[in-house]
Amino acid sequence: MAPKTRENPFGIDPARDLHHQPAPRNLPLANENCLFQGYDPENQILFYHHMGLVADDTTLWQGDFCLALGDGRLLMARNFGRYETSTGMGDGTLIFECMEPLRQWRVTFDGVTYLTTQEENRNRFSGFDQYPVPTKFDIIWEGCSPMFQSKRAEDGNLTTGYDVRYEQGGTFRGYLRYFDKEITIGGPGYRDHSVGPRNLELFTGHVWTVATWPESGRVIGTLNMEQGETVRSATPYVVIDGELKQAEYVSGPYWGPGRNDYHDKTFEVVFRADGKDHVIEAETLNEGYYWTCFAPSQLTAGMDPKRMLEEKHWVTKEVAVKYTWDGEVTYGLLEISRRLGDR
Repeated sequence: MAPKTRENPFGIDPARDLHHQPAPRNLPLANENCLFQGYDPENQILFYHHMGLVADDTTLWQGDFCLALGDGRLLMARNFGRYETSTGMGDGTLIFECMEPLRQWRVTFDGVTYLTTQEENRNRFSGFDQYPVPTKFDIIWEGCSPMFQSKRAEDGNLTTGYDVRYEQGGTFRGYLRYFDKEITIGGPGYRDHSVGPRNLELFTGHVWTVATWPESGRVIGTLNMEQGETVRSATPYVVIDGELKQAEYVSGPYWGPGRNDYHDKTFEVVFRADGKDHVIEAETLNEGYYWTCFAPSQLTAGMDPKRMLEEKHWVTKEVAVKYTWDGEVTYGLLEISRRLGDR
């Protein structure tokens, strides 16, 4: 454990920000997951890149490359591989490399993505029959806020999902190249890193609102996991003026039972800190996509309207959001889900 400071209020050992392999083989559904997310408002590009271990082989990574171009088109890829170094992990095409623990990572992709559209993504799973596009993606992701830590045993009595979870607000800069087009990208971002058993079959829904205001040193990250009709986790990550705050989640968006999709264009996130309620206004943007989770922890880009009700699929919507806090605007993400059909 490291000393507790304003920059590291939980005293997180920097080594814990690196790859935790080898995962114990005698622990059922042992897993480790890393996610990097960001939005470039100028180019209207949303990315959401995920890396997680395969449930039946904890030496094998599944990488999910998901990028919305802003014109209704998506670049999607899913690959498997065993790329590992002392500071990074990957599937061989999508690679996460730690440059400085608790502070800086490099995220790269060099391979083929499948070109699809938001309309296709709403009506089918991503597949090999979609158009292959040579793609390169290279960014430096840099934290601009203290790392947040939550533990499952202290987190609303969750039965699965993770043992420990780290989150951080930050910024990114770099480039995207696809076909013969290269774009310089940059903007606010967010990341998380979780370790522990994961069986997503147990959940009926969740809501995750994340945003970073780099200039004023503000961050919100409100994760709520729902098992049955009970919200089991509501541990807000709140940073004000660069300082982590004790906070209480009050309210936010919700995709309740009886709805086959989440279409709300506006919502509010409300939390309580420093003796007052903070109200953050939110407007969903056009950039986004869907994925479906198959037990125990496999993500698949897209959704299937013909199967999702009968088979009770857990469908998640990722959408870029314009957040306004005390008049200050930034751009972040809403991740919201529902297990469809009777449960």
